[in-house]
Amino acid sequence: MRYFSVSERFQVGQNIGLMRTRASRNSTKVDFPKQIYNWFNEHKLYQFGAINETILPVAGHYTQLAWADTYLVGCGYSQYKTLNDTIYRLYICHYGPAGNEISKQPYVIGNCSCDQGLKASSKYPNLCGMSQLCT
Repeated sequence: MRYFSVSERFQVGQNIGLMRTRASRNSTKVDFPKQIYNWFNEHKLYQFGAINETILPVAGHYTQLAWADTYLVGCGYSQYKTLNDTIYRLYICHYGPAGNEISKQPYVIGNCSCDQGLKASSKYPNLCGMSQLCT
């Protein structure tokens, strides 16, 4: 078996999120969609453009999610319960290759190019969805 040296590997980006809830019968449910949605919601704080040091603290989770060159994602979580029955869940996702490169844009805005069966989104210009025909 051959192992890759550090110089042969690409850098990995990381998103970390912490959620807390009170302990109950239903509190053992892991909720990755909710955490990923929380990261995605940072798009509201991001005005498209090159990444800089001021964008990363407010929208860096979103830009890493949206980074065009990233094609590998791995996620995991850990949880613990405190003495006062609060459950903390730590969600971590790694992205490869890493995004959020300073002075680069997360993606290039282009014309609609939908695969068969998809249509241009009326809500998100130049992205595919299920709403209206791609022209």
